[in-house]
Amino acid sequence: MGFDGVSTWCYYFTSSYYCFFWLVRGLLSDKNIITKRHSAAREMFSMHLIKSGEVSEQFKDDFKILFDHRQIADYDLEGDFPLEEINDLIIRSENFLHFVKEKYA
Repeated sequence: MGFDGVSTWCYYFTSSYYCFFWLVRGLLSDKNIITKRHSAAREMFSMHLIKSGEVSEQFKDDFKILFDHRQIADYDLEGDFPLEEINDLIIRSENFLHFVKEKYA
């Protein structure tokens, strides 16, 4: 069963992605690493936080999945996603938010 309202699921994908993205940018900023592009944020996240073991590899995978879905939500008007998939993406973003709060706040 698809999720009704393209603009609604686009909002959820975009919001979930940007929650993750801005948390990553904040963590990188704490290390004096400033990025302007989304691809650079993903690369620096992997290089400085994932490879060091400071952040779990799972969050690297989650960031990529959220990025890919945000691309579809922003640029593919034909995209359709089941409610379970939308909920999964929201949970991935919330898990990272909880991790950052627990470890860094």
